Amino acid sequence: MRTGGRIAALWILAAAFGSAASGALAEPEPINKISSADQQQARLLLFSTTDVWRQGGFAHGGLLWVPSGLDRDGPVLKLMFGGGIYHYISGALGNTNVRGEQLAAAILPGWRFVRDNVAVTVFLGYDFQQHRLTPDCKIARNFDPTPKIFQRIDLVAKDWN
Repeated sequence: MRTGGRIAALWILAAAFGSAASGALAEPEPINKISSADQQQARLLLFSTTDVWRQGGFAHGGLLWVPSGLDRDGPVLKLMFGGGIYHYISGALGNTNVRGEQLAAAILPGWRFVRDNVAVTVFLGYDFQQHRLTPDCKIARNFDPTPKIFQRIDLVAKDWN
């Protein structure tokens, strides 16, 4: 699949994922009410976002899975994916119009700490990124288009008030 096709497929997937996120989180009341609080605990959070502007656009989506429940201490897994395109005019390339494409994914296991109304989550995992410039900018000294794998640490704090 050409890069343009991959970007279009990514946009379609992100749009479908974003539109399905609200419906996936709204669970109907079970027919036979289970009294256990563990059975009614939300464990999955879907998220998505888009950035669109005159020079390009990006779409990102993912999920956060907490087996013990979103408002409880315990292990957590964050999966993210996204990408987009952007354009700019490069003076270093003789005012050439450059098109950039980026694809990214991350897998971040972590641990969530919840005290009163504050949740702090620490993630440590891998971030995969691929960037491509068109026209092929071989004269750009610090641009390497090969896919990269980064180690990533995230610290997220949320006050639920």
